[in-house]
Amino acid sequence: MMLLHLSDLHFGNKNRFYDDPPGELSKAFHRALTAAVDGIRVDTHISLVIITGDLVESGLPSEFRYAREFLSSLANHLDLPPEQFVILPGNHDISWDDCQIVRAGLKGEKFAAHEFDARLNAEKLANYRAFLADFYGAPVTDDSFAGLSNSFPLDGGGWLRDFPELKLSVAALNTSERENDQVRGGDFSALHKLNH
Repeated sequence: MMLLHLSDLHFGNKNRFYDDPPGELSKAFHRALTAAVDGIRVDTHISLVIITGDLVESGLPSEFRYAREFLSSLANHLDLPPEQFVILPGNHDISWDDCQIVRAGLKGEKFAAHEFDARLNAEKLANYRAFLADFYGAPVTDDSFAGLSNSFPLDGGGWLRDFPELKLSVAALNTSERENDQVRGGDFSALHKLNH
């Protein structure tokens, strides 16, 4: 079994591949990946792709569209269904702009103060959840991970995904759980705060 681990792709206007079409970038990445696998003379194919956060730069819908096109193309090149991708959010996958809108709603008394945390948590990753739903082809909620079988929710927005055919389980934790427009510091510091 071979796993492909990707992290910190940061698709967006600060990415050095910003002007490249996502399908062409995916094709070039697949060629380089194939050459690397051939170079180590491994006679197996990639069975699972794990992406550990910061898929995009600023949590914008346009950035997530680019990411979806790139990953869908990569899935085709790897001959893997989307279900064989485990994608975790990072602090850059949060929409800080949407956090500010929720905060403005609280200030403008559009809702009660006790609703703030729930509204903030629902909105800050709404674009990320929409991306996942589009990529997997099914809605993503706190109780249902895109209708994927063998998926179980964990507290804080994480998931346990079982891959029986690979004899593997992946605990996908959301280390950006406390991140918002006023609490920034990257995924590690958010995880550190949760542990102390």
